[in-house]
Amino acid sequence: MKVEVLLSVMNLNKTDLDKMNITSKCTVINQCGKKGEELYKNFHIYSYDEKGISISRNRGLDHVDGDIILLCDDDIVYDEYYVKKVSDEFARNKKADVILFNFKSPNRYKRPLKKKEKASYIQQP
Repeated sequence: MKVEVLLSVMNLNKTDLDKMNITSKCTVINQCGKKGEELYKNFHIYSYDEKGISISRNRGLDHVDGDIILLCDDDIVYDEYYVKKVSDEFARNKKADVILFNFKSPNRYKRPLKKKEKASYIQQP
């Protein structure tokens, strides 16, 4: 399974990308007041003159091609084995459409997930 990160940022600073330890393909949606596209290492950066996390992630979904997409904020630091851990978890949970993961965030406290549980259930009509 191909893991890809979808990262939404405002006014991208490329040095911040290096700090995140993203080793897989990463599609970056940069909300910065201009339109453009560029490659930087394993990052495909799309810049737009618009704001809003939903707008940004929807733009990103137009560009990603991974089998598993990680929605990411710019204050996350990925573990060096994140691709394997995520792939393995989806392999173990073949019916899952979405799995929530905890990754380090140096700028804010996150409540750790302590047990596996179903996040939601959608009943079919």
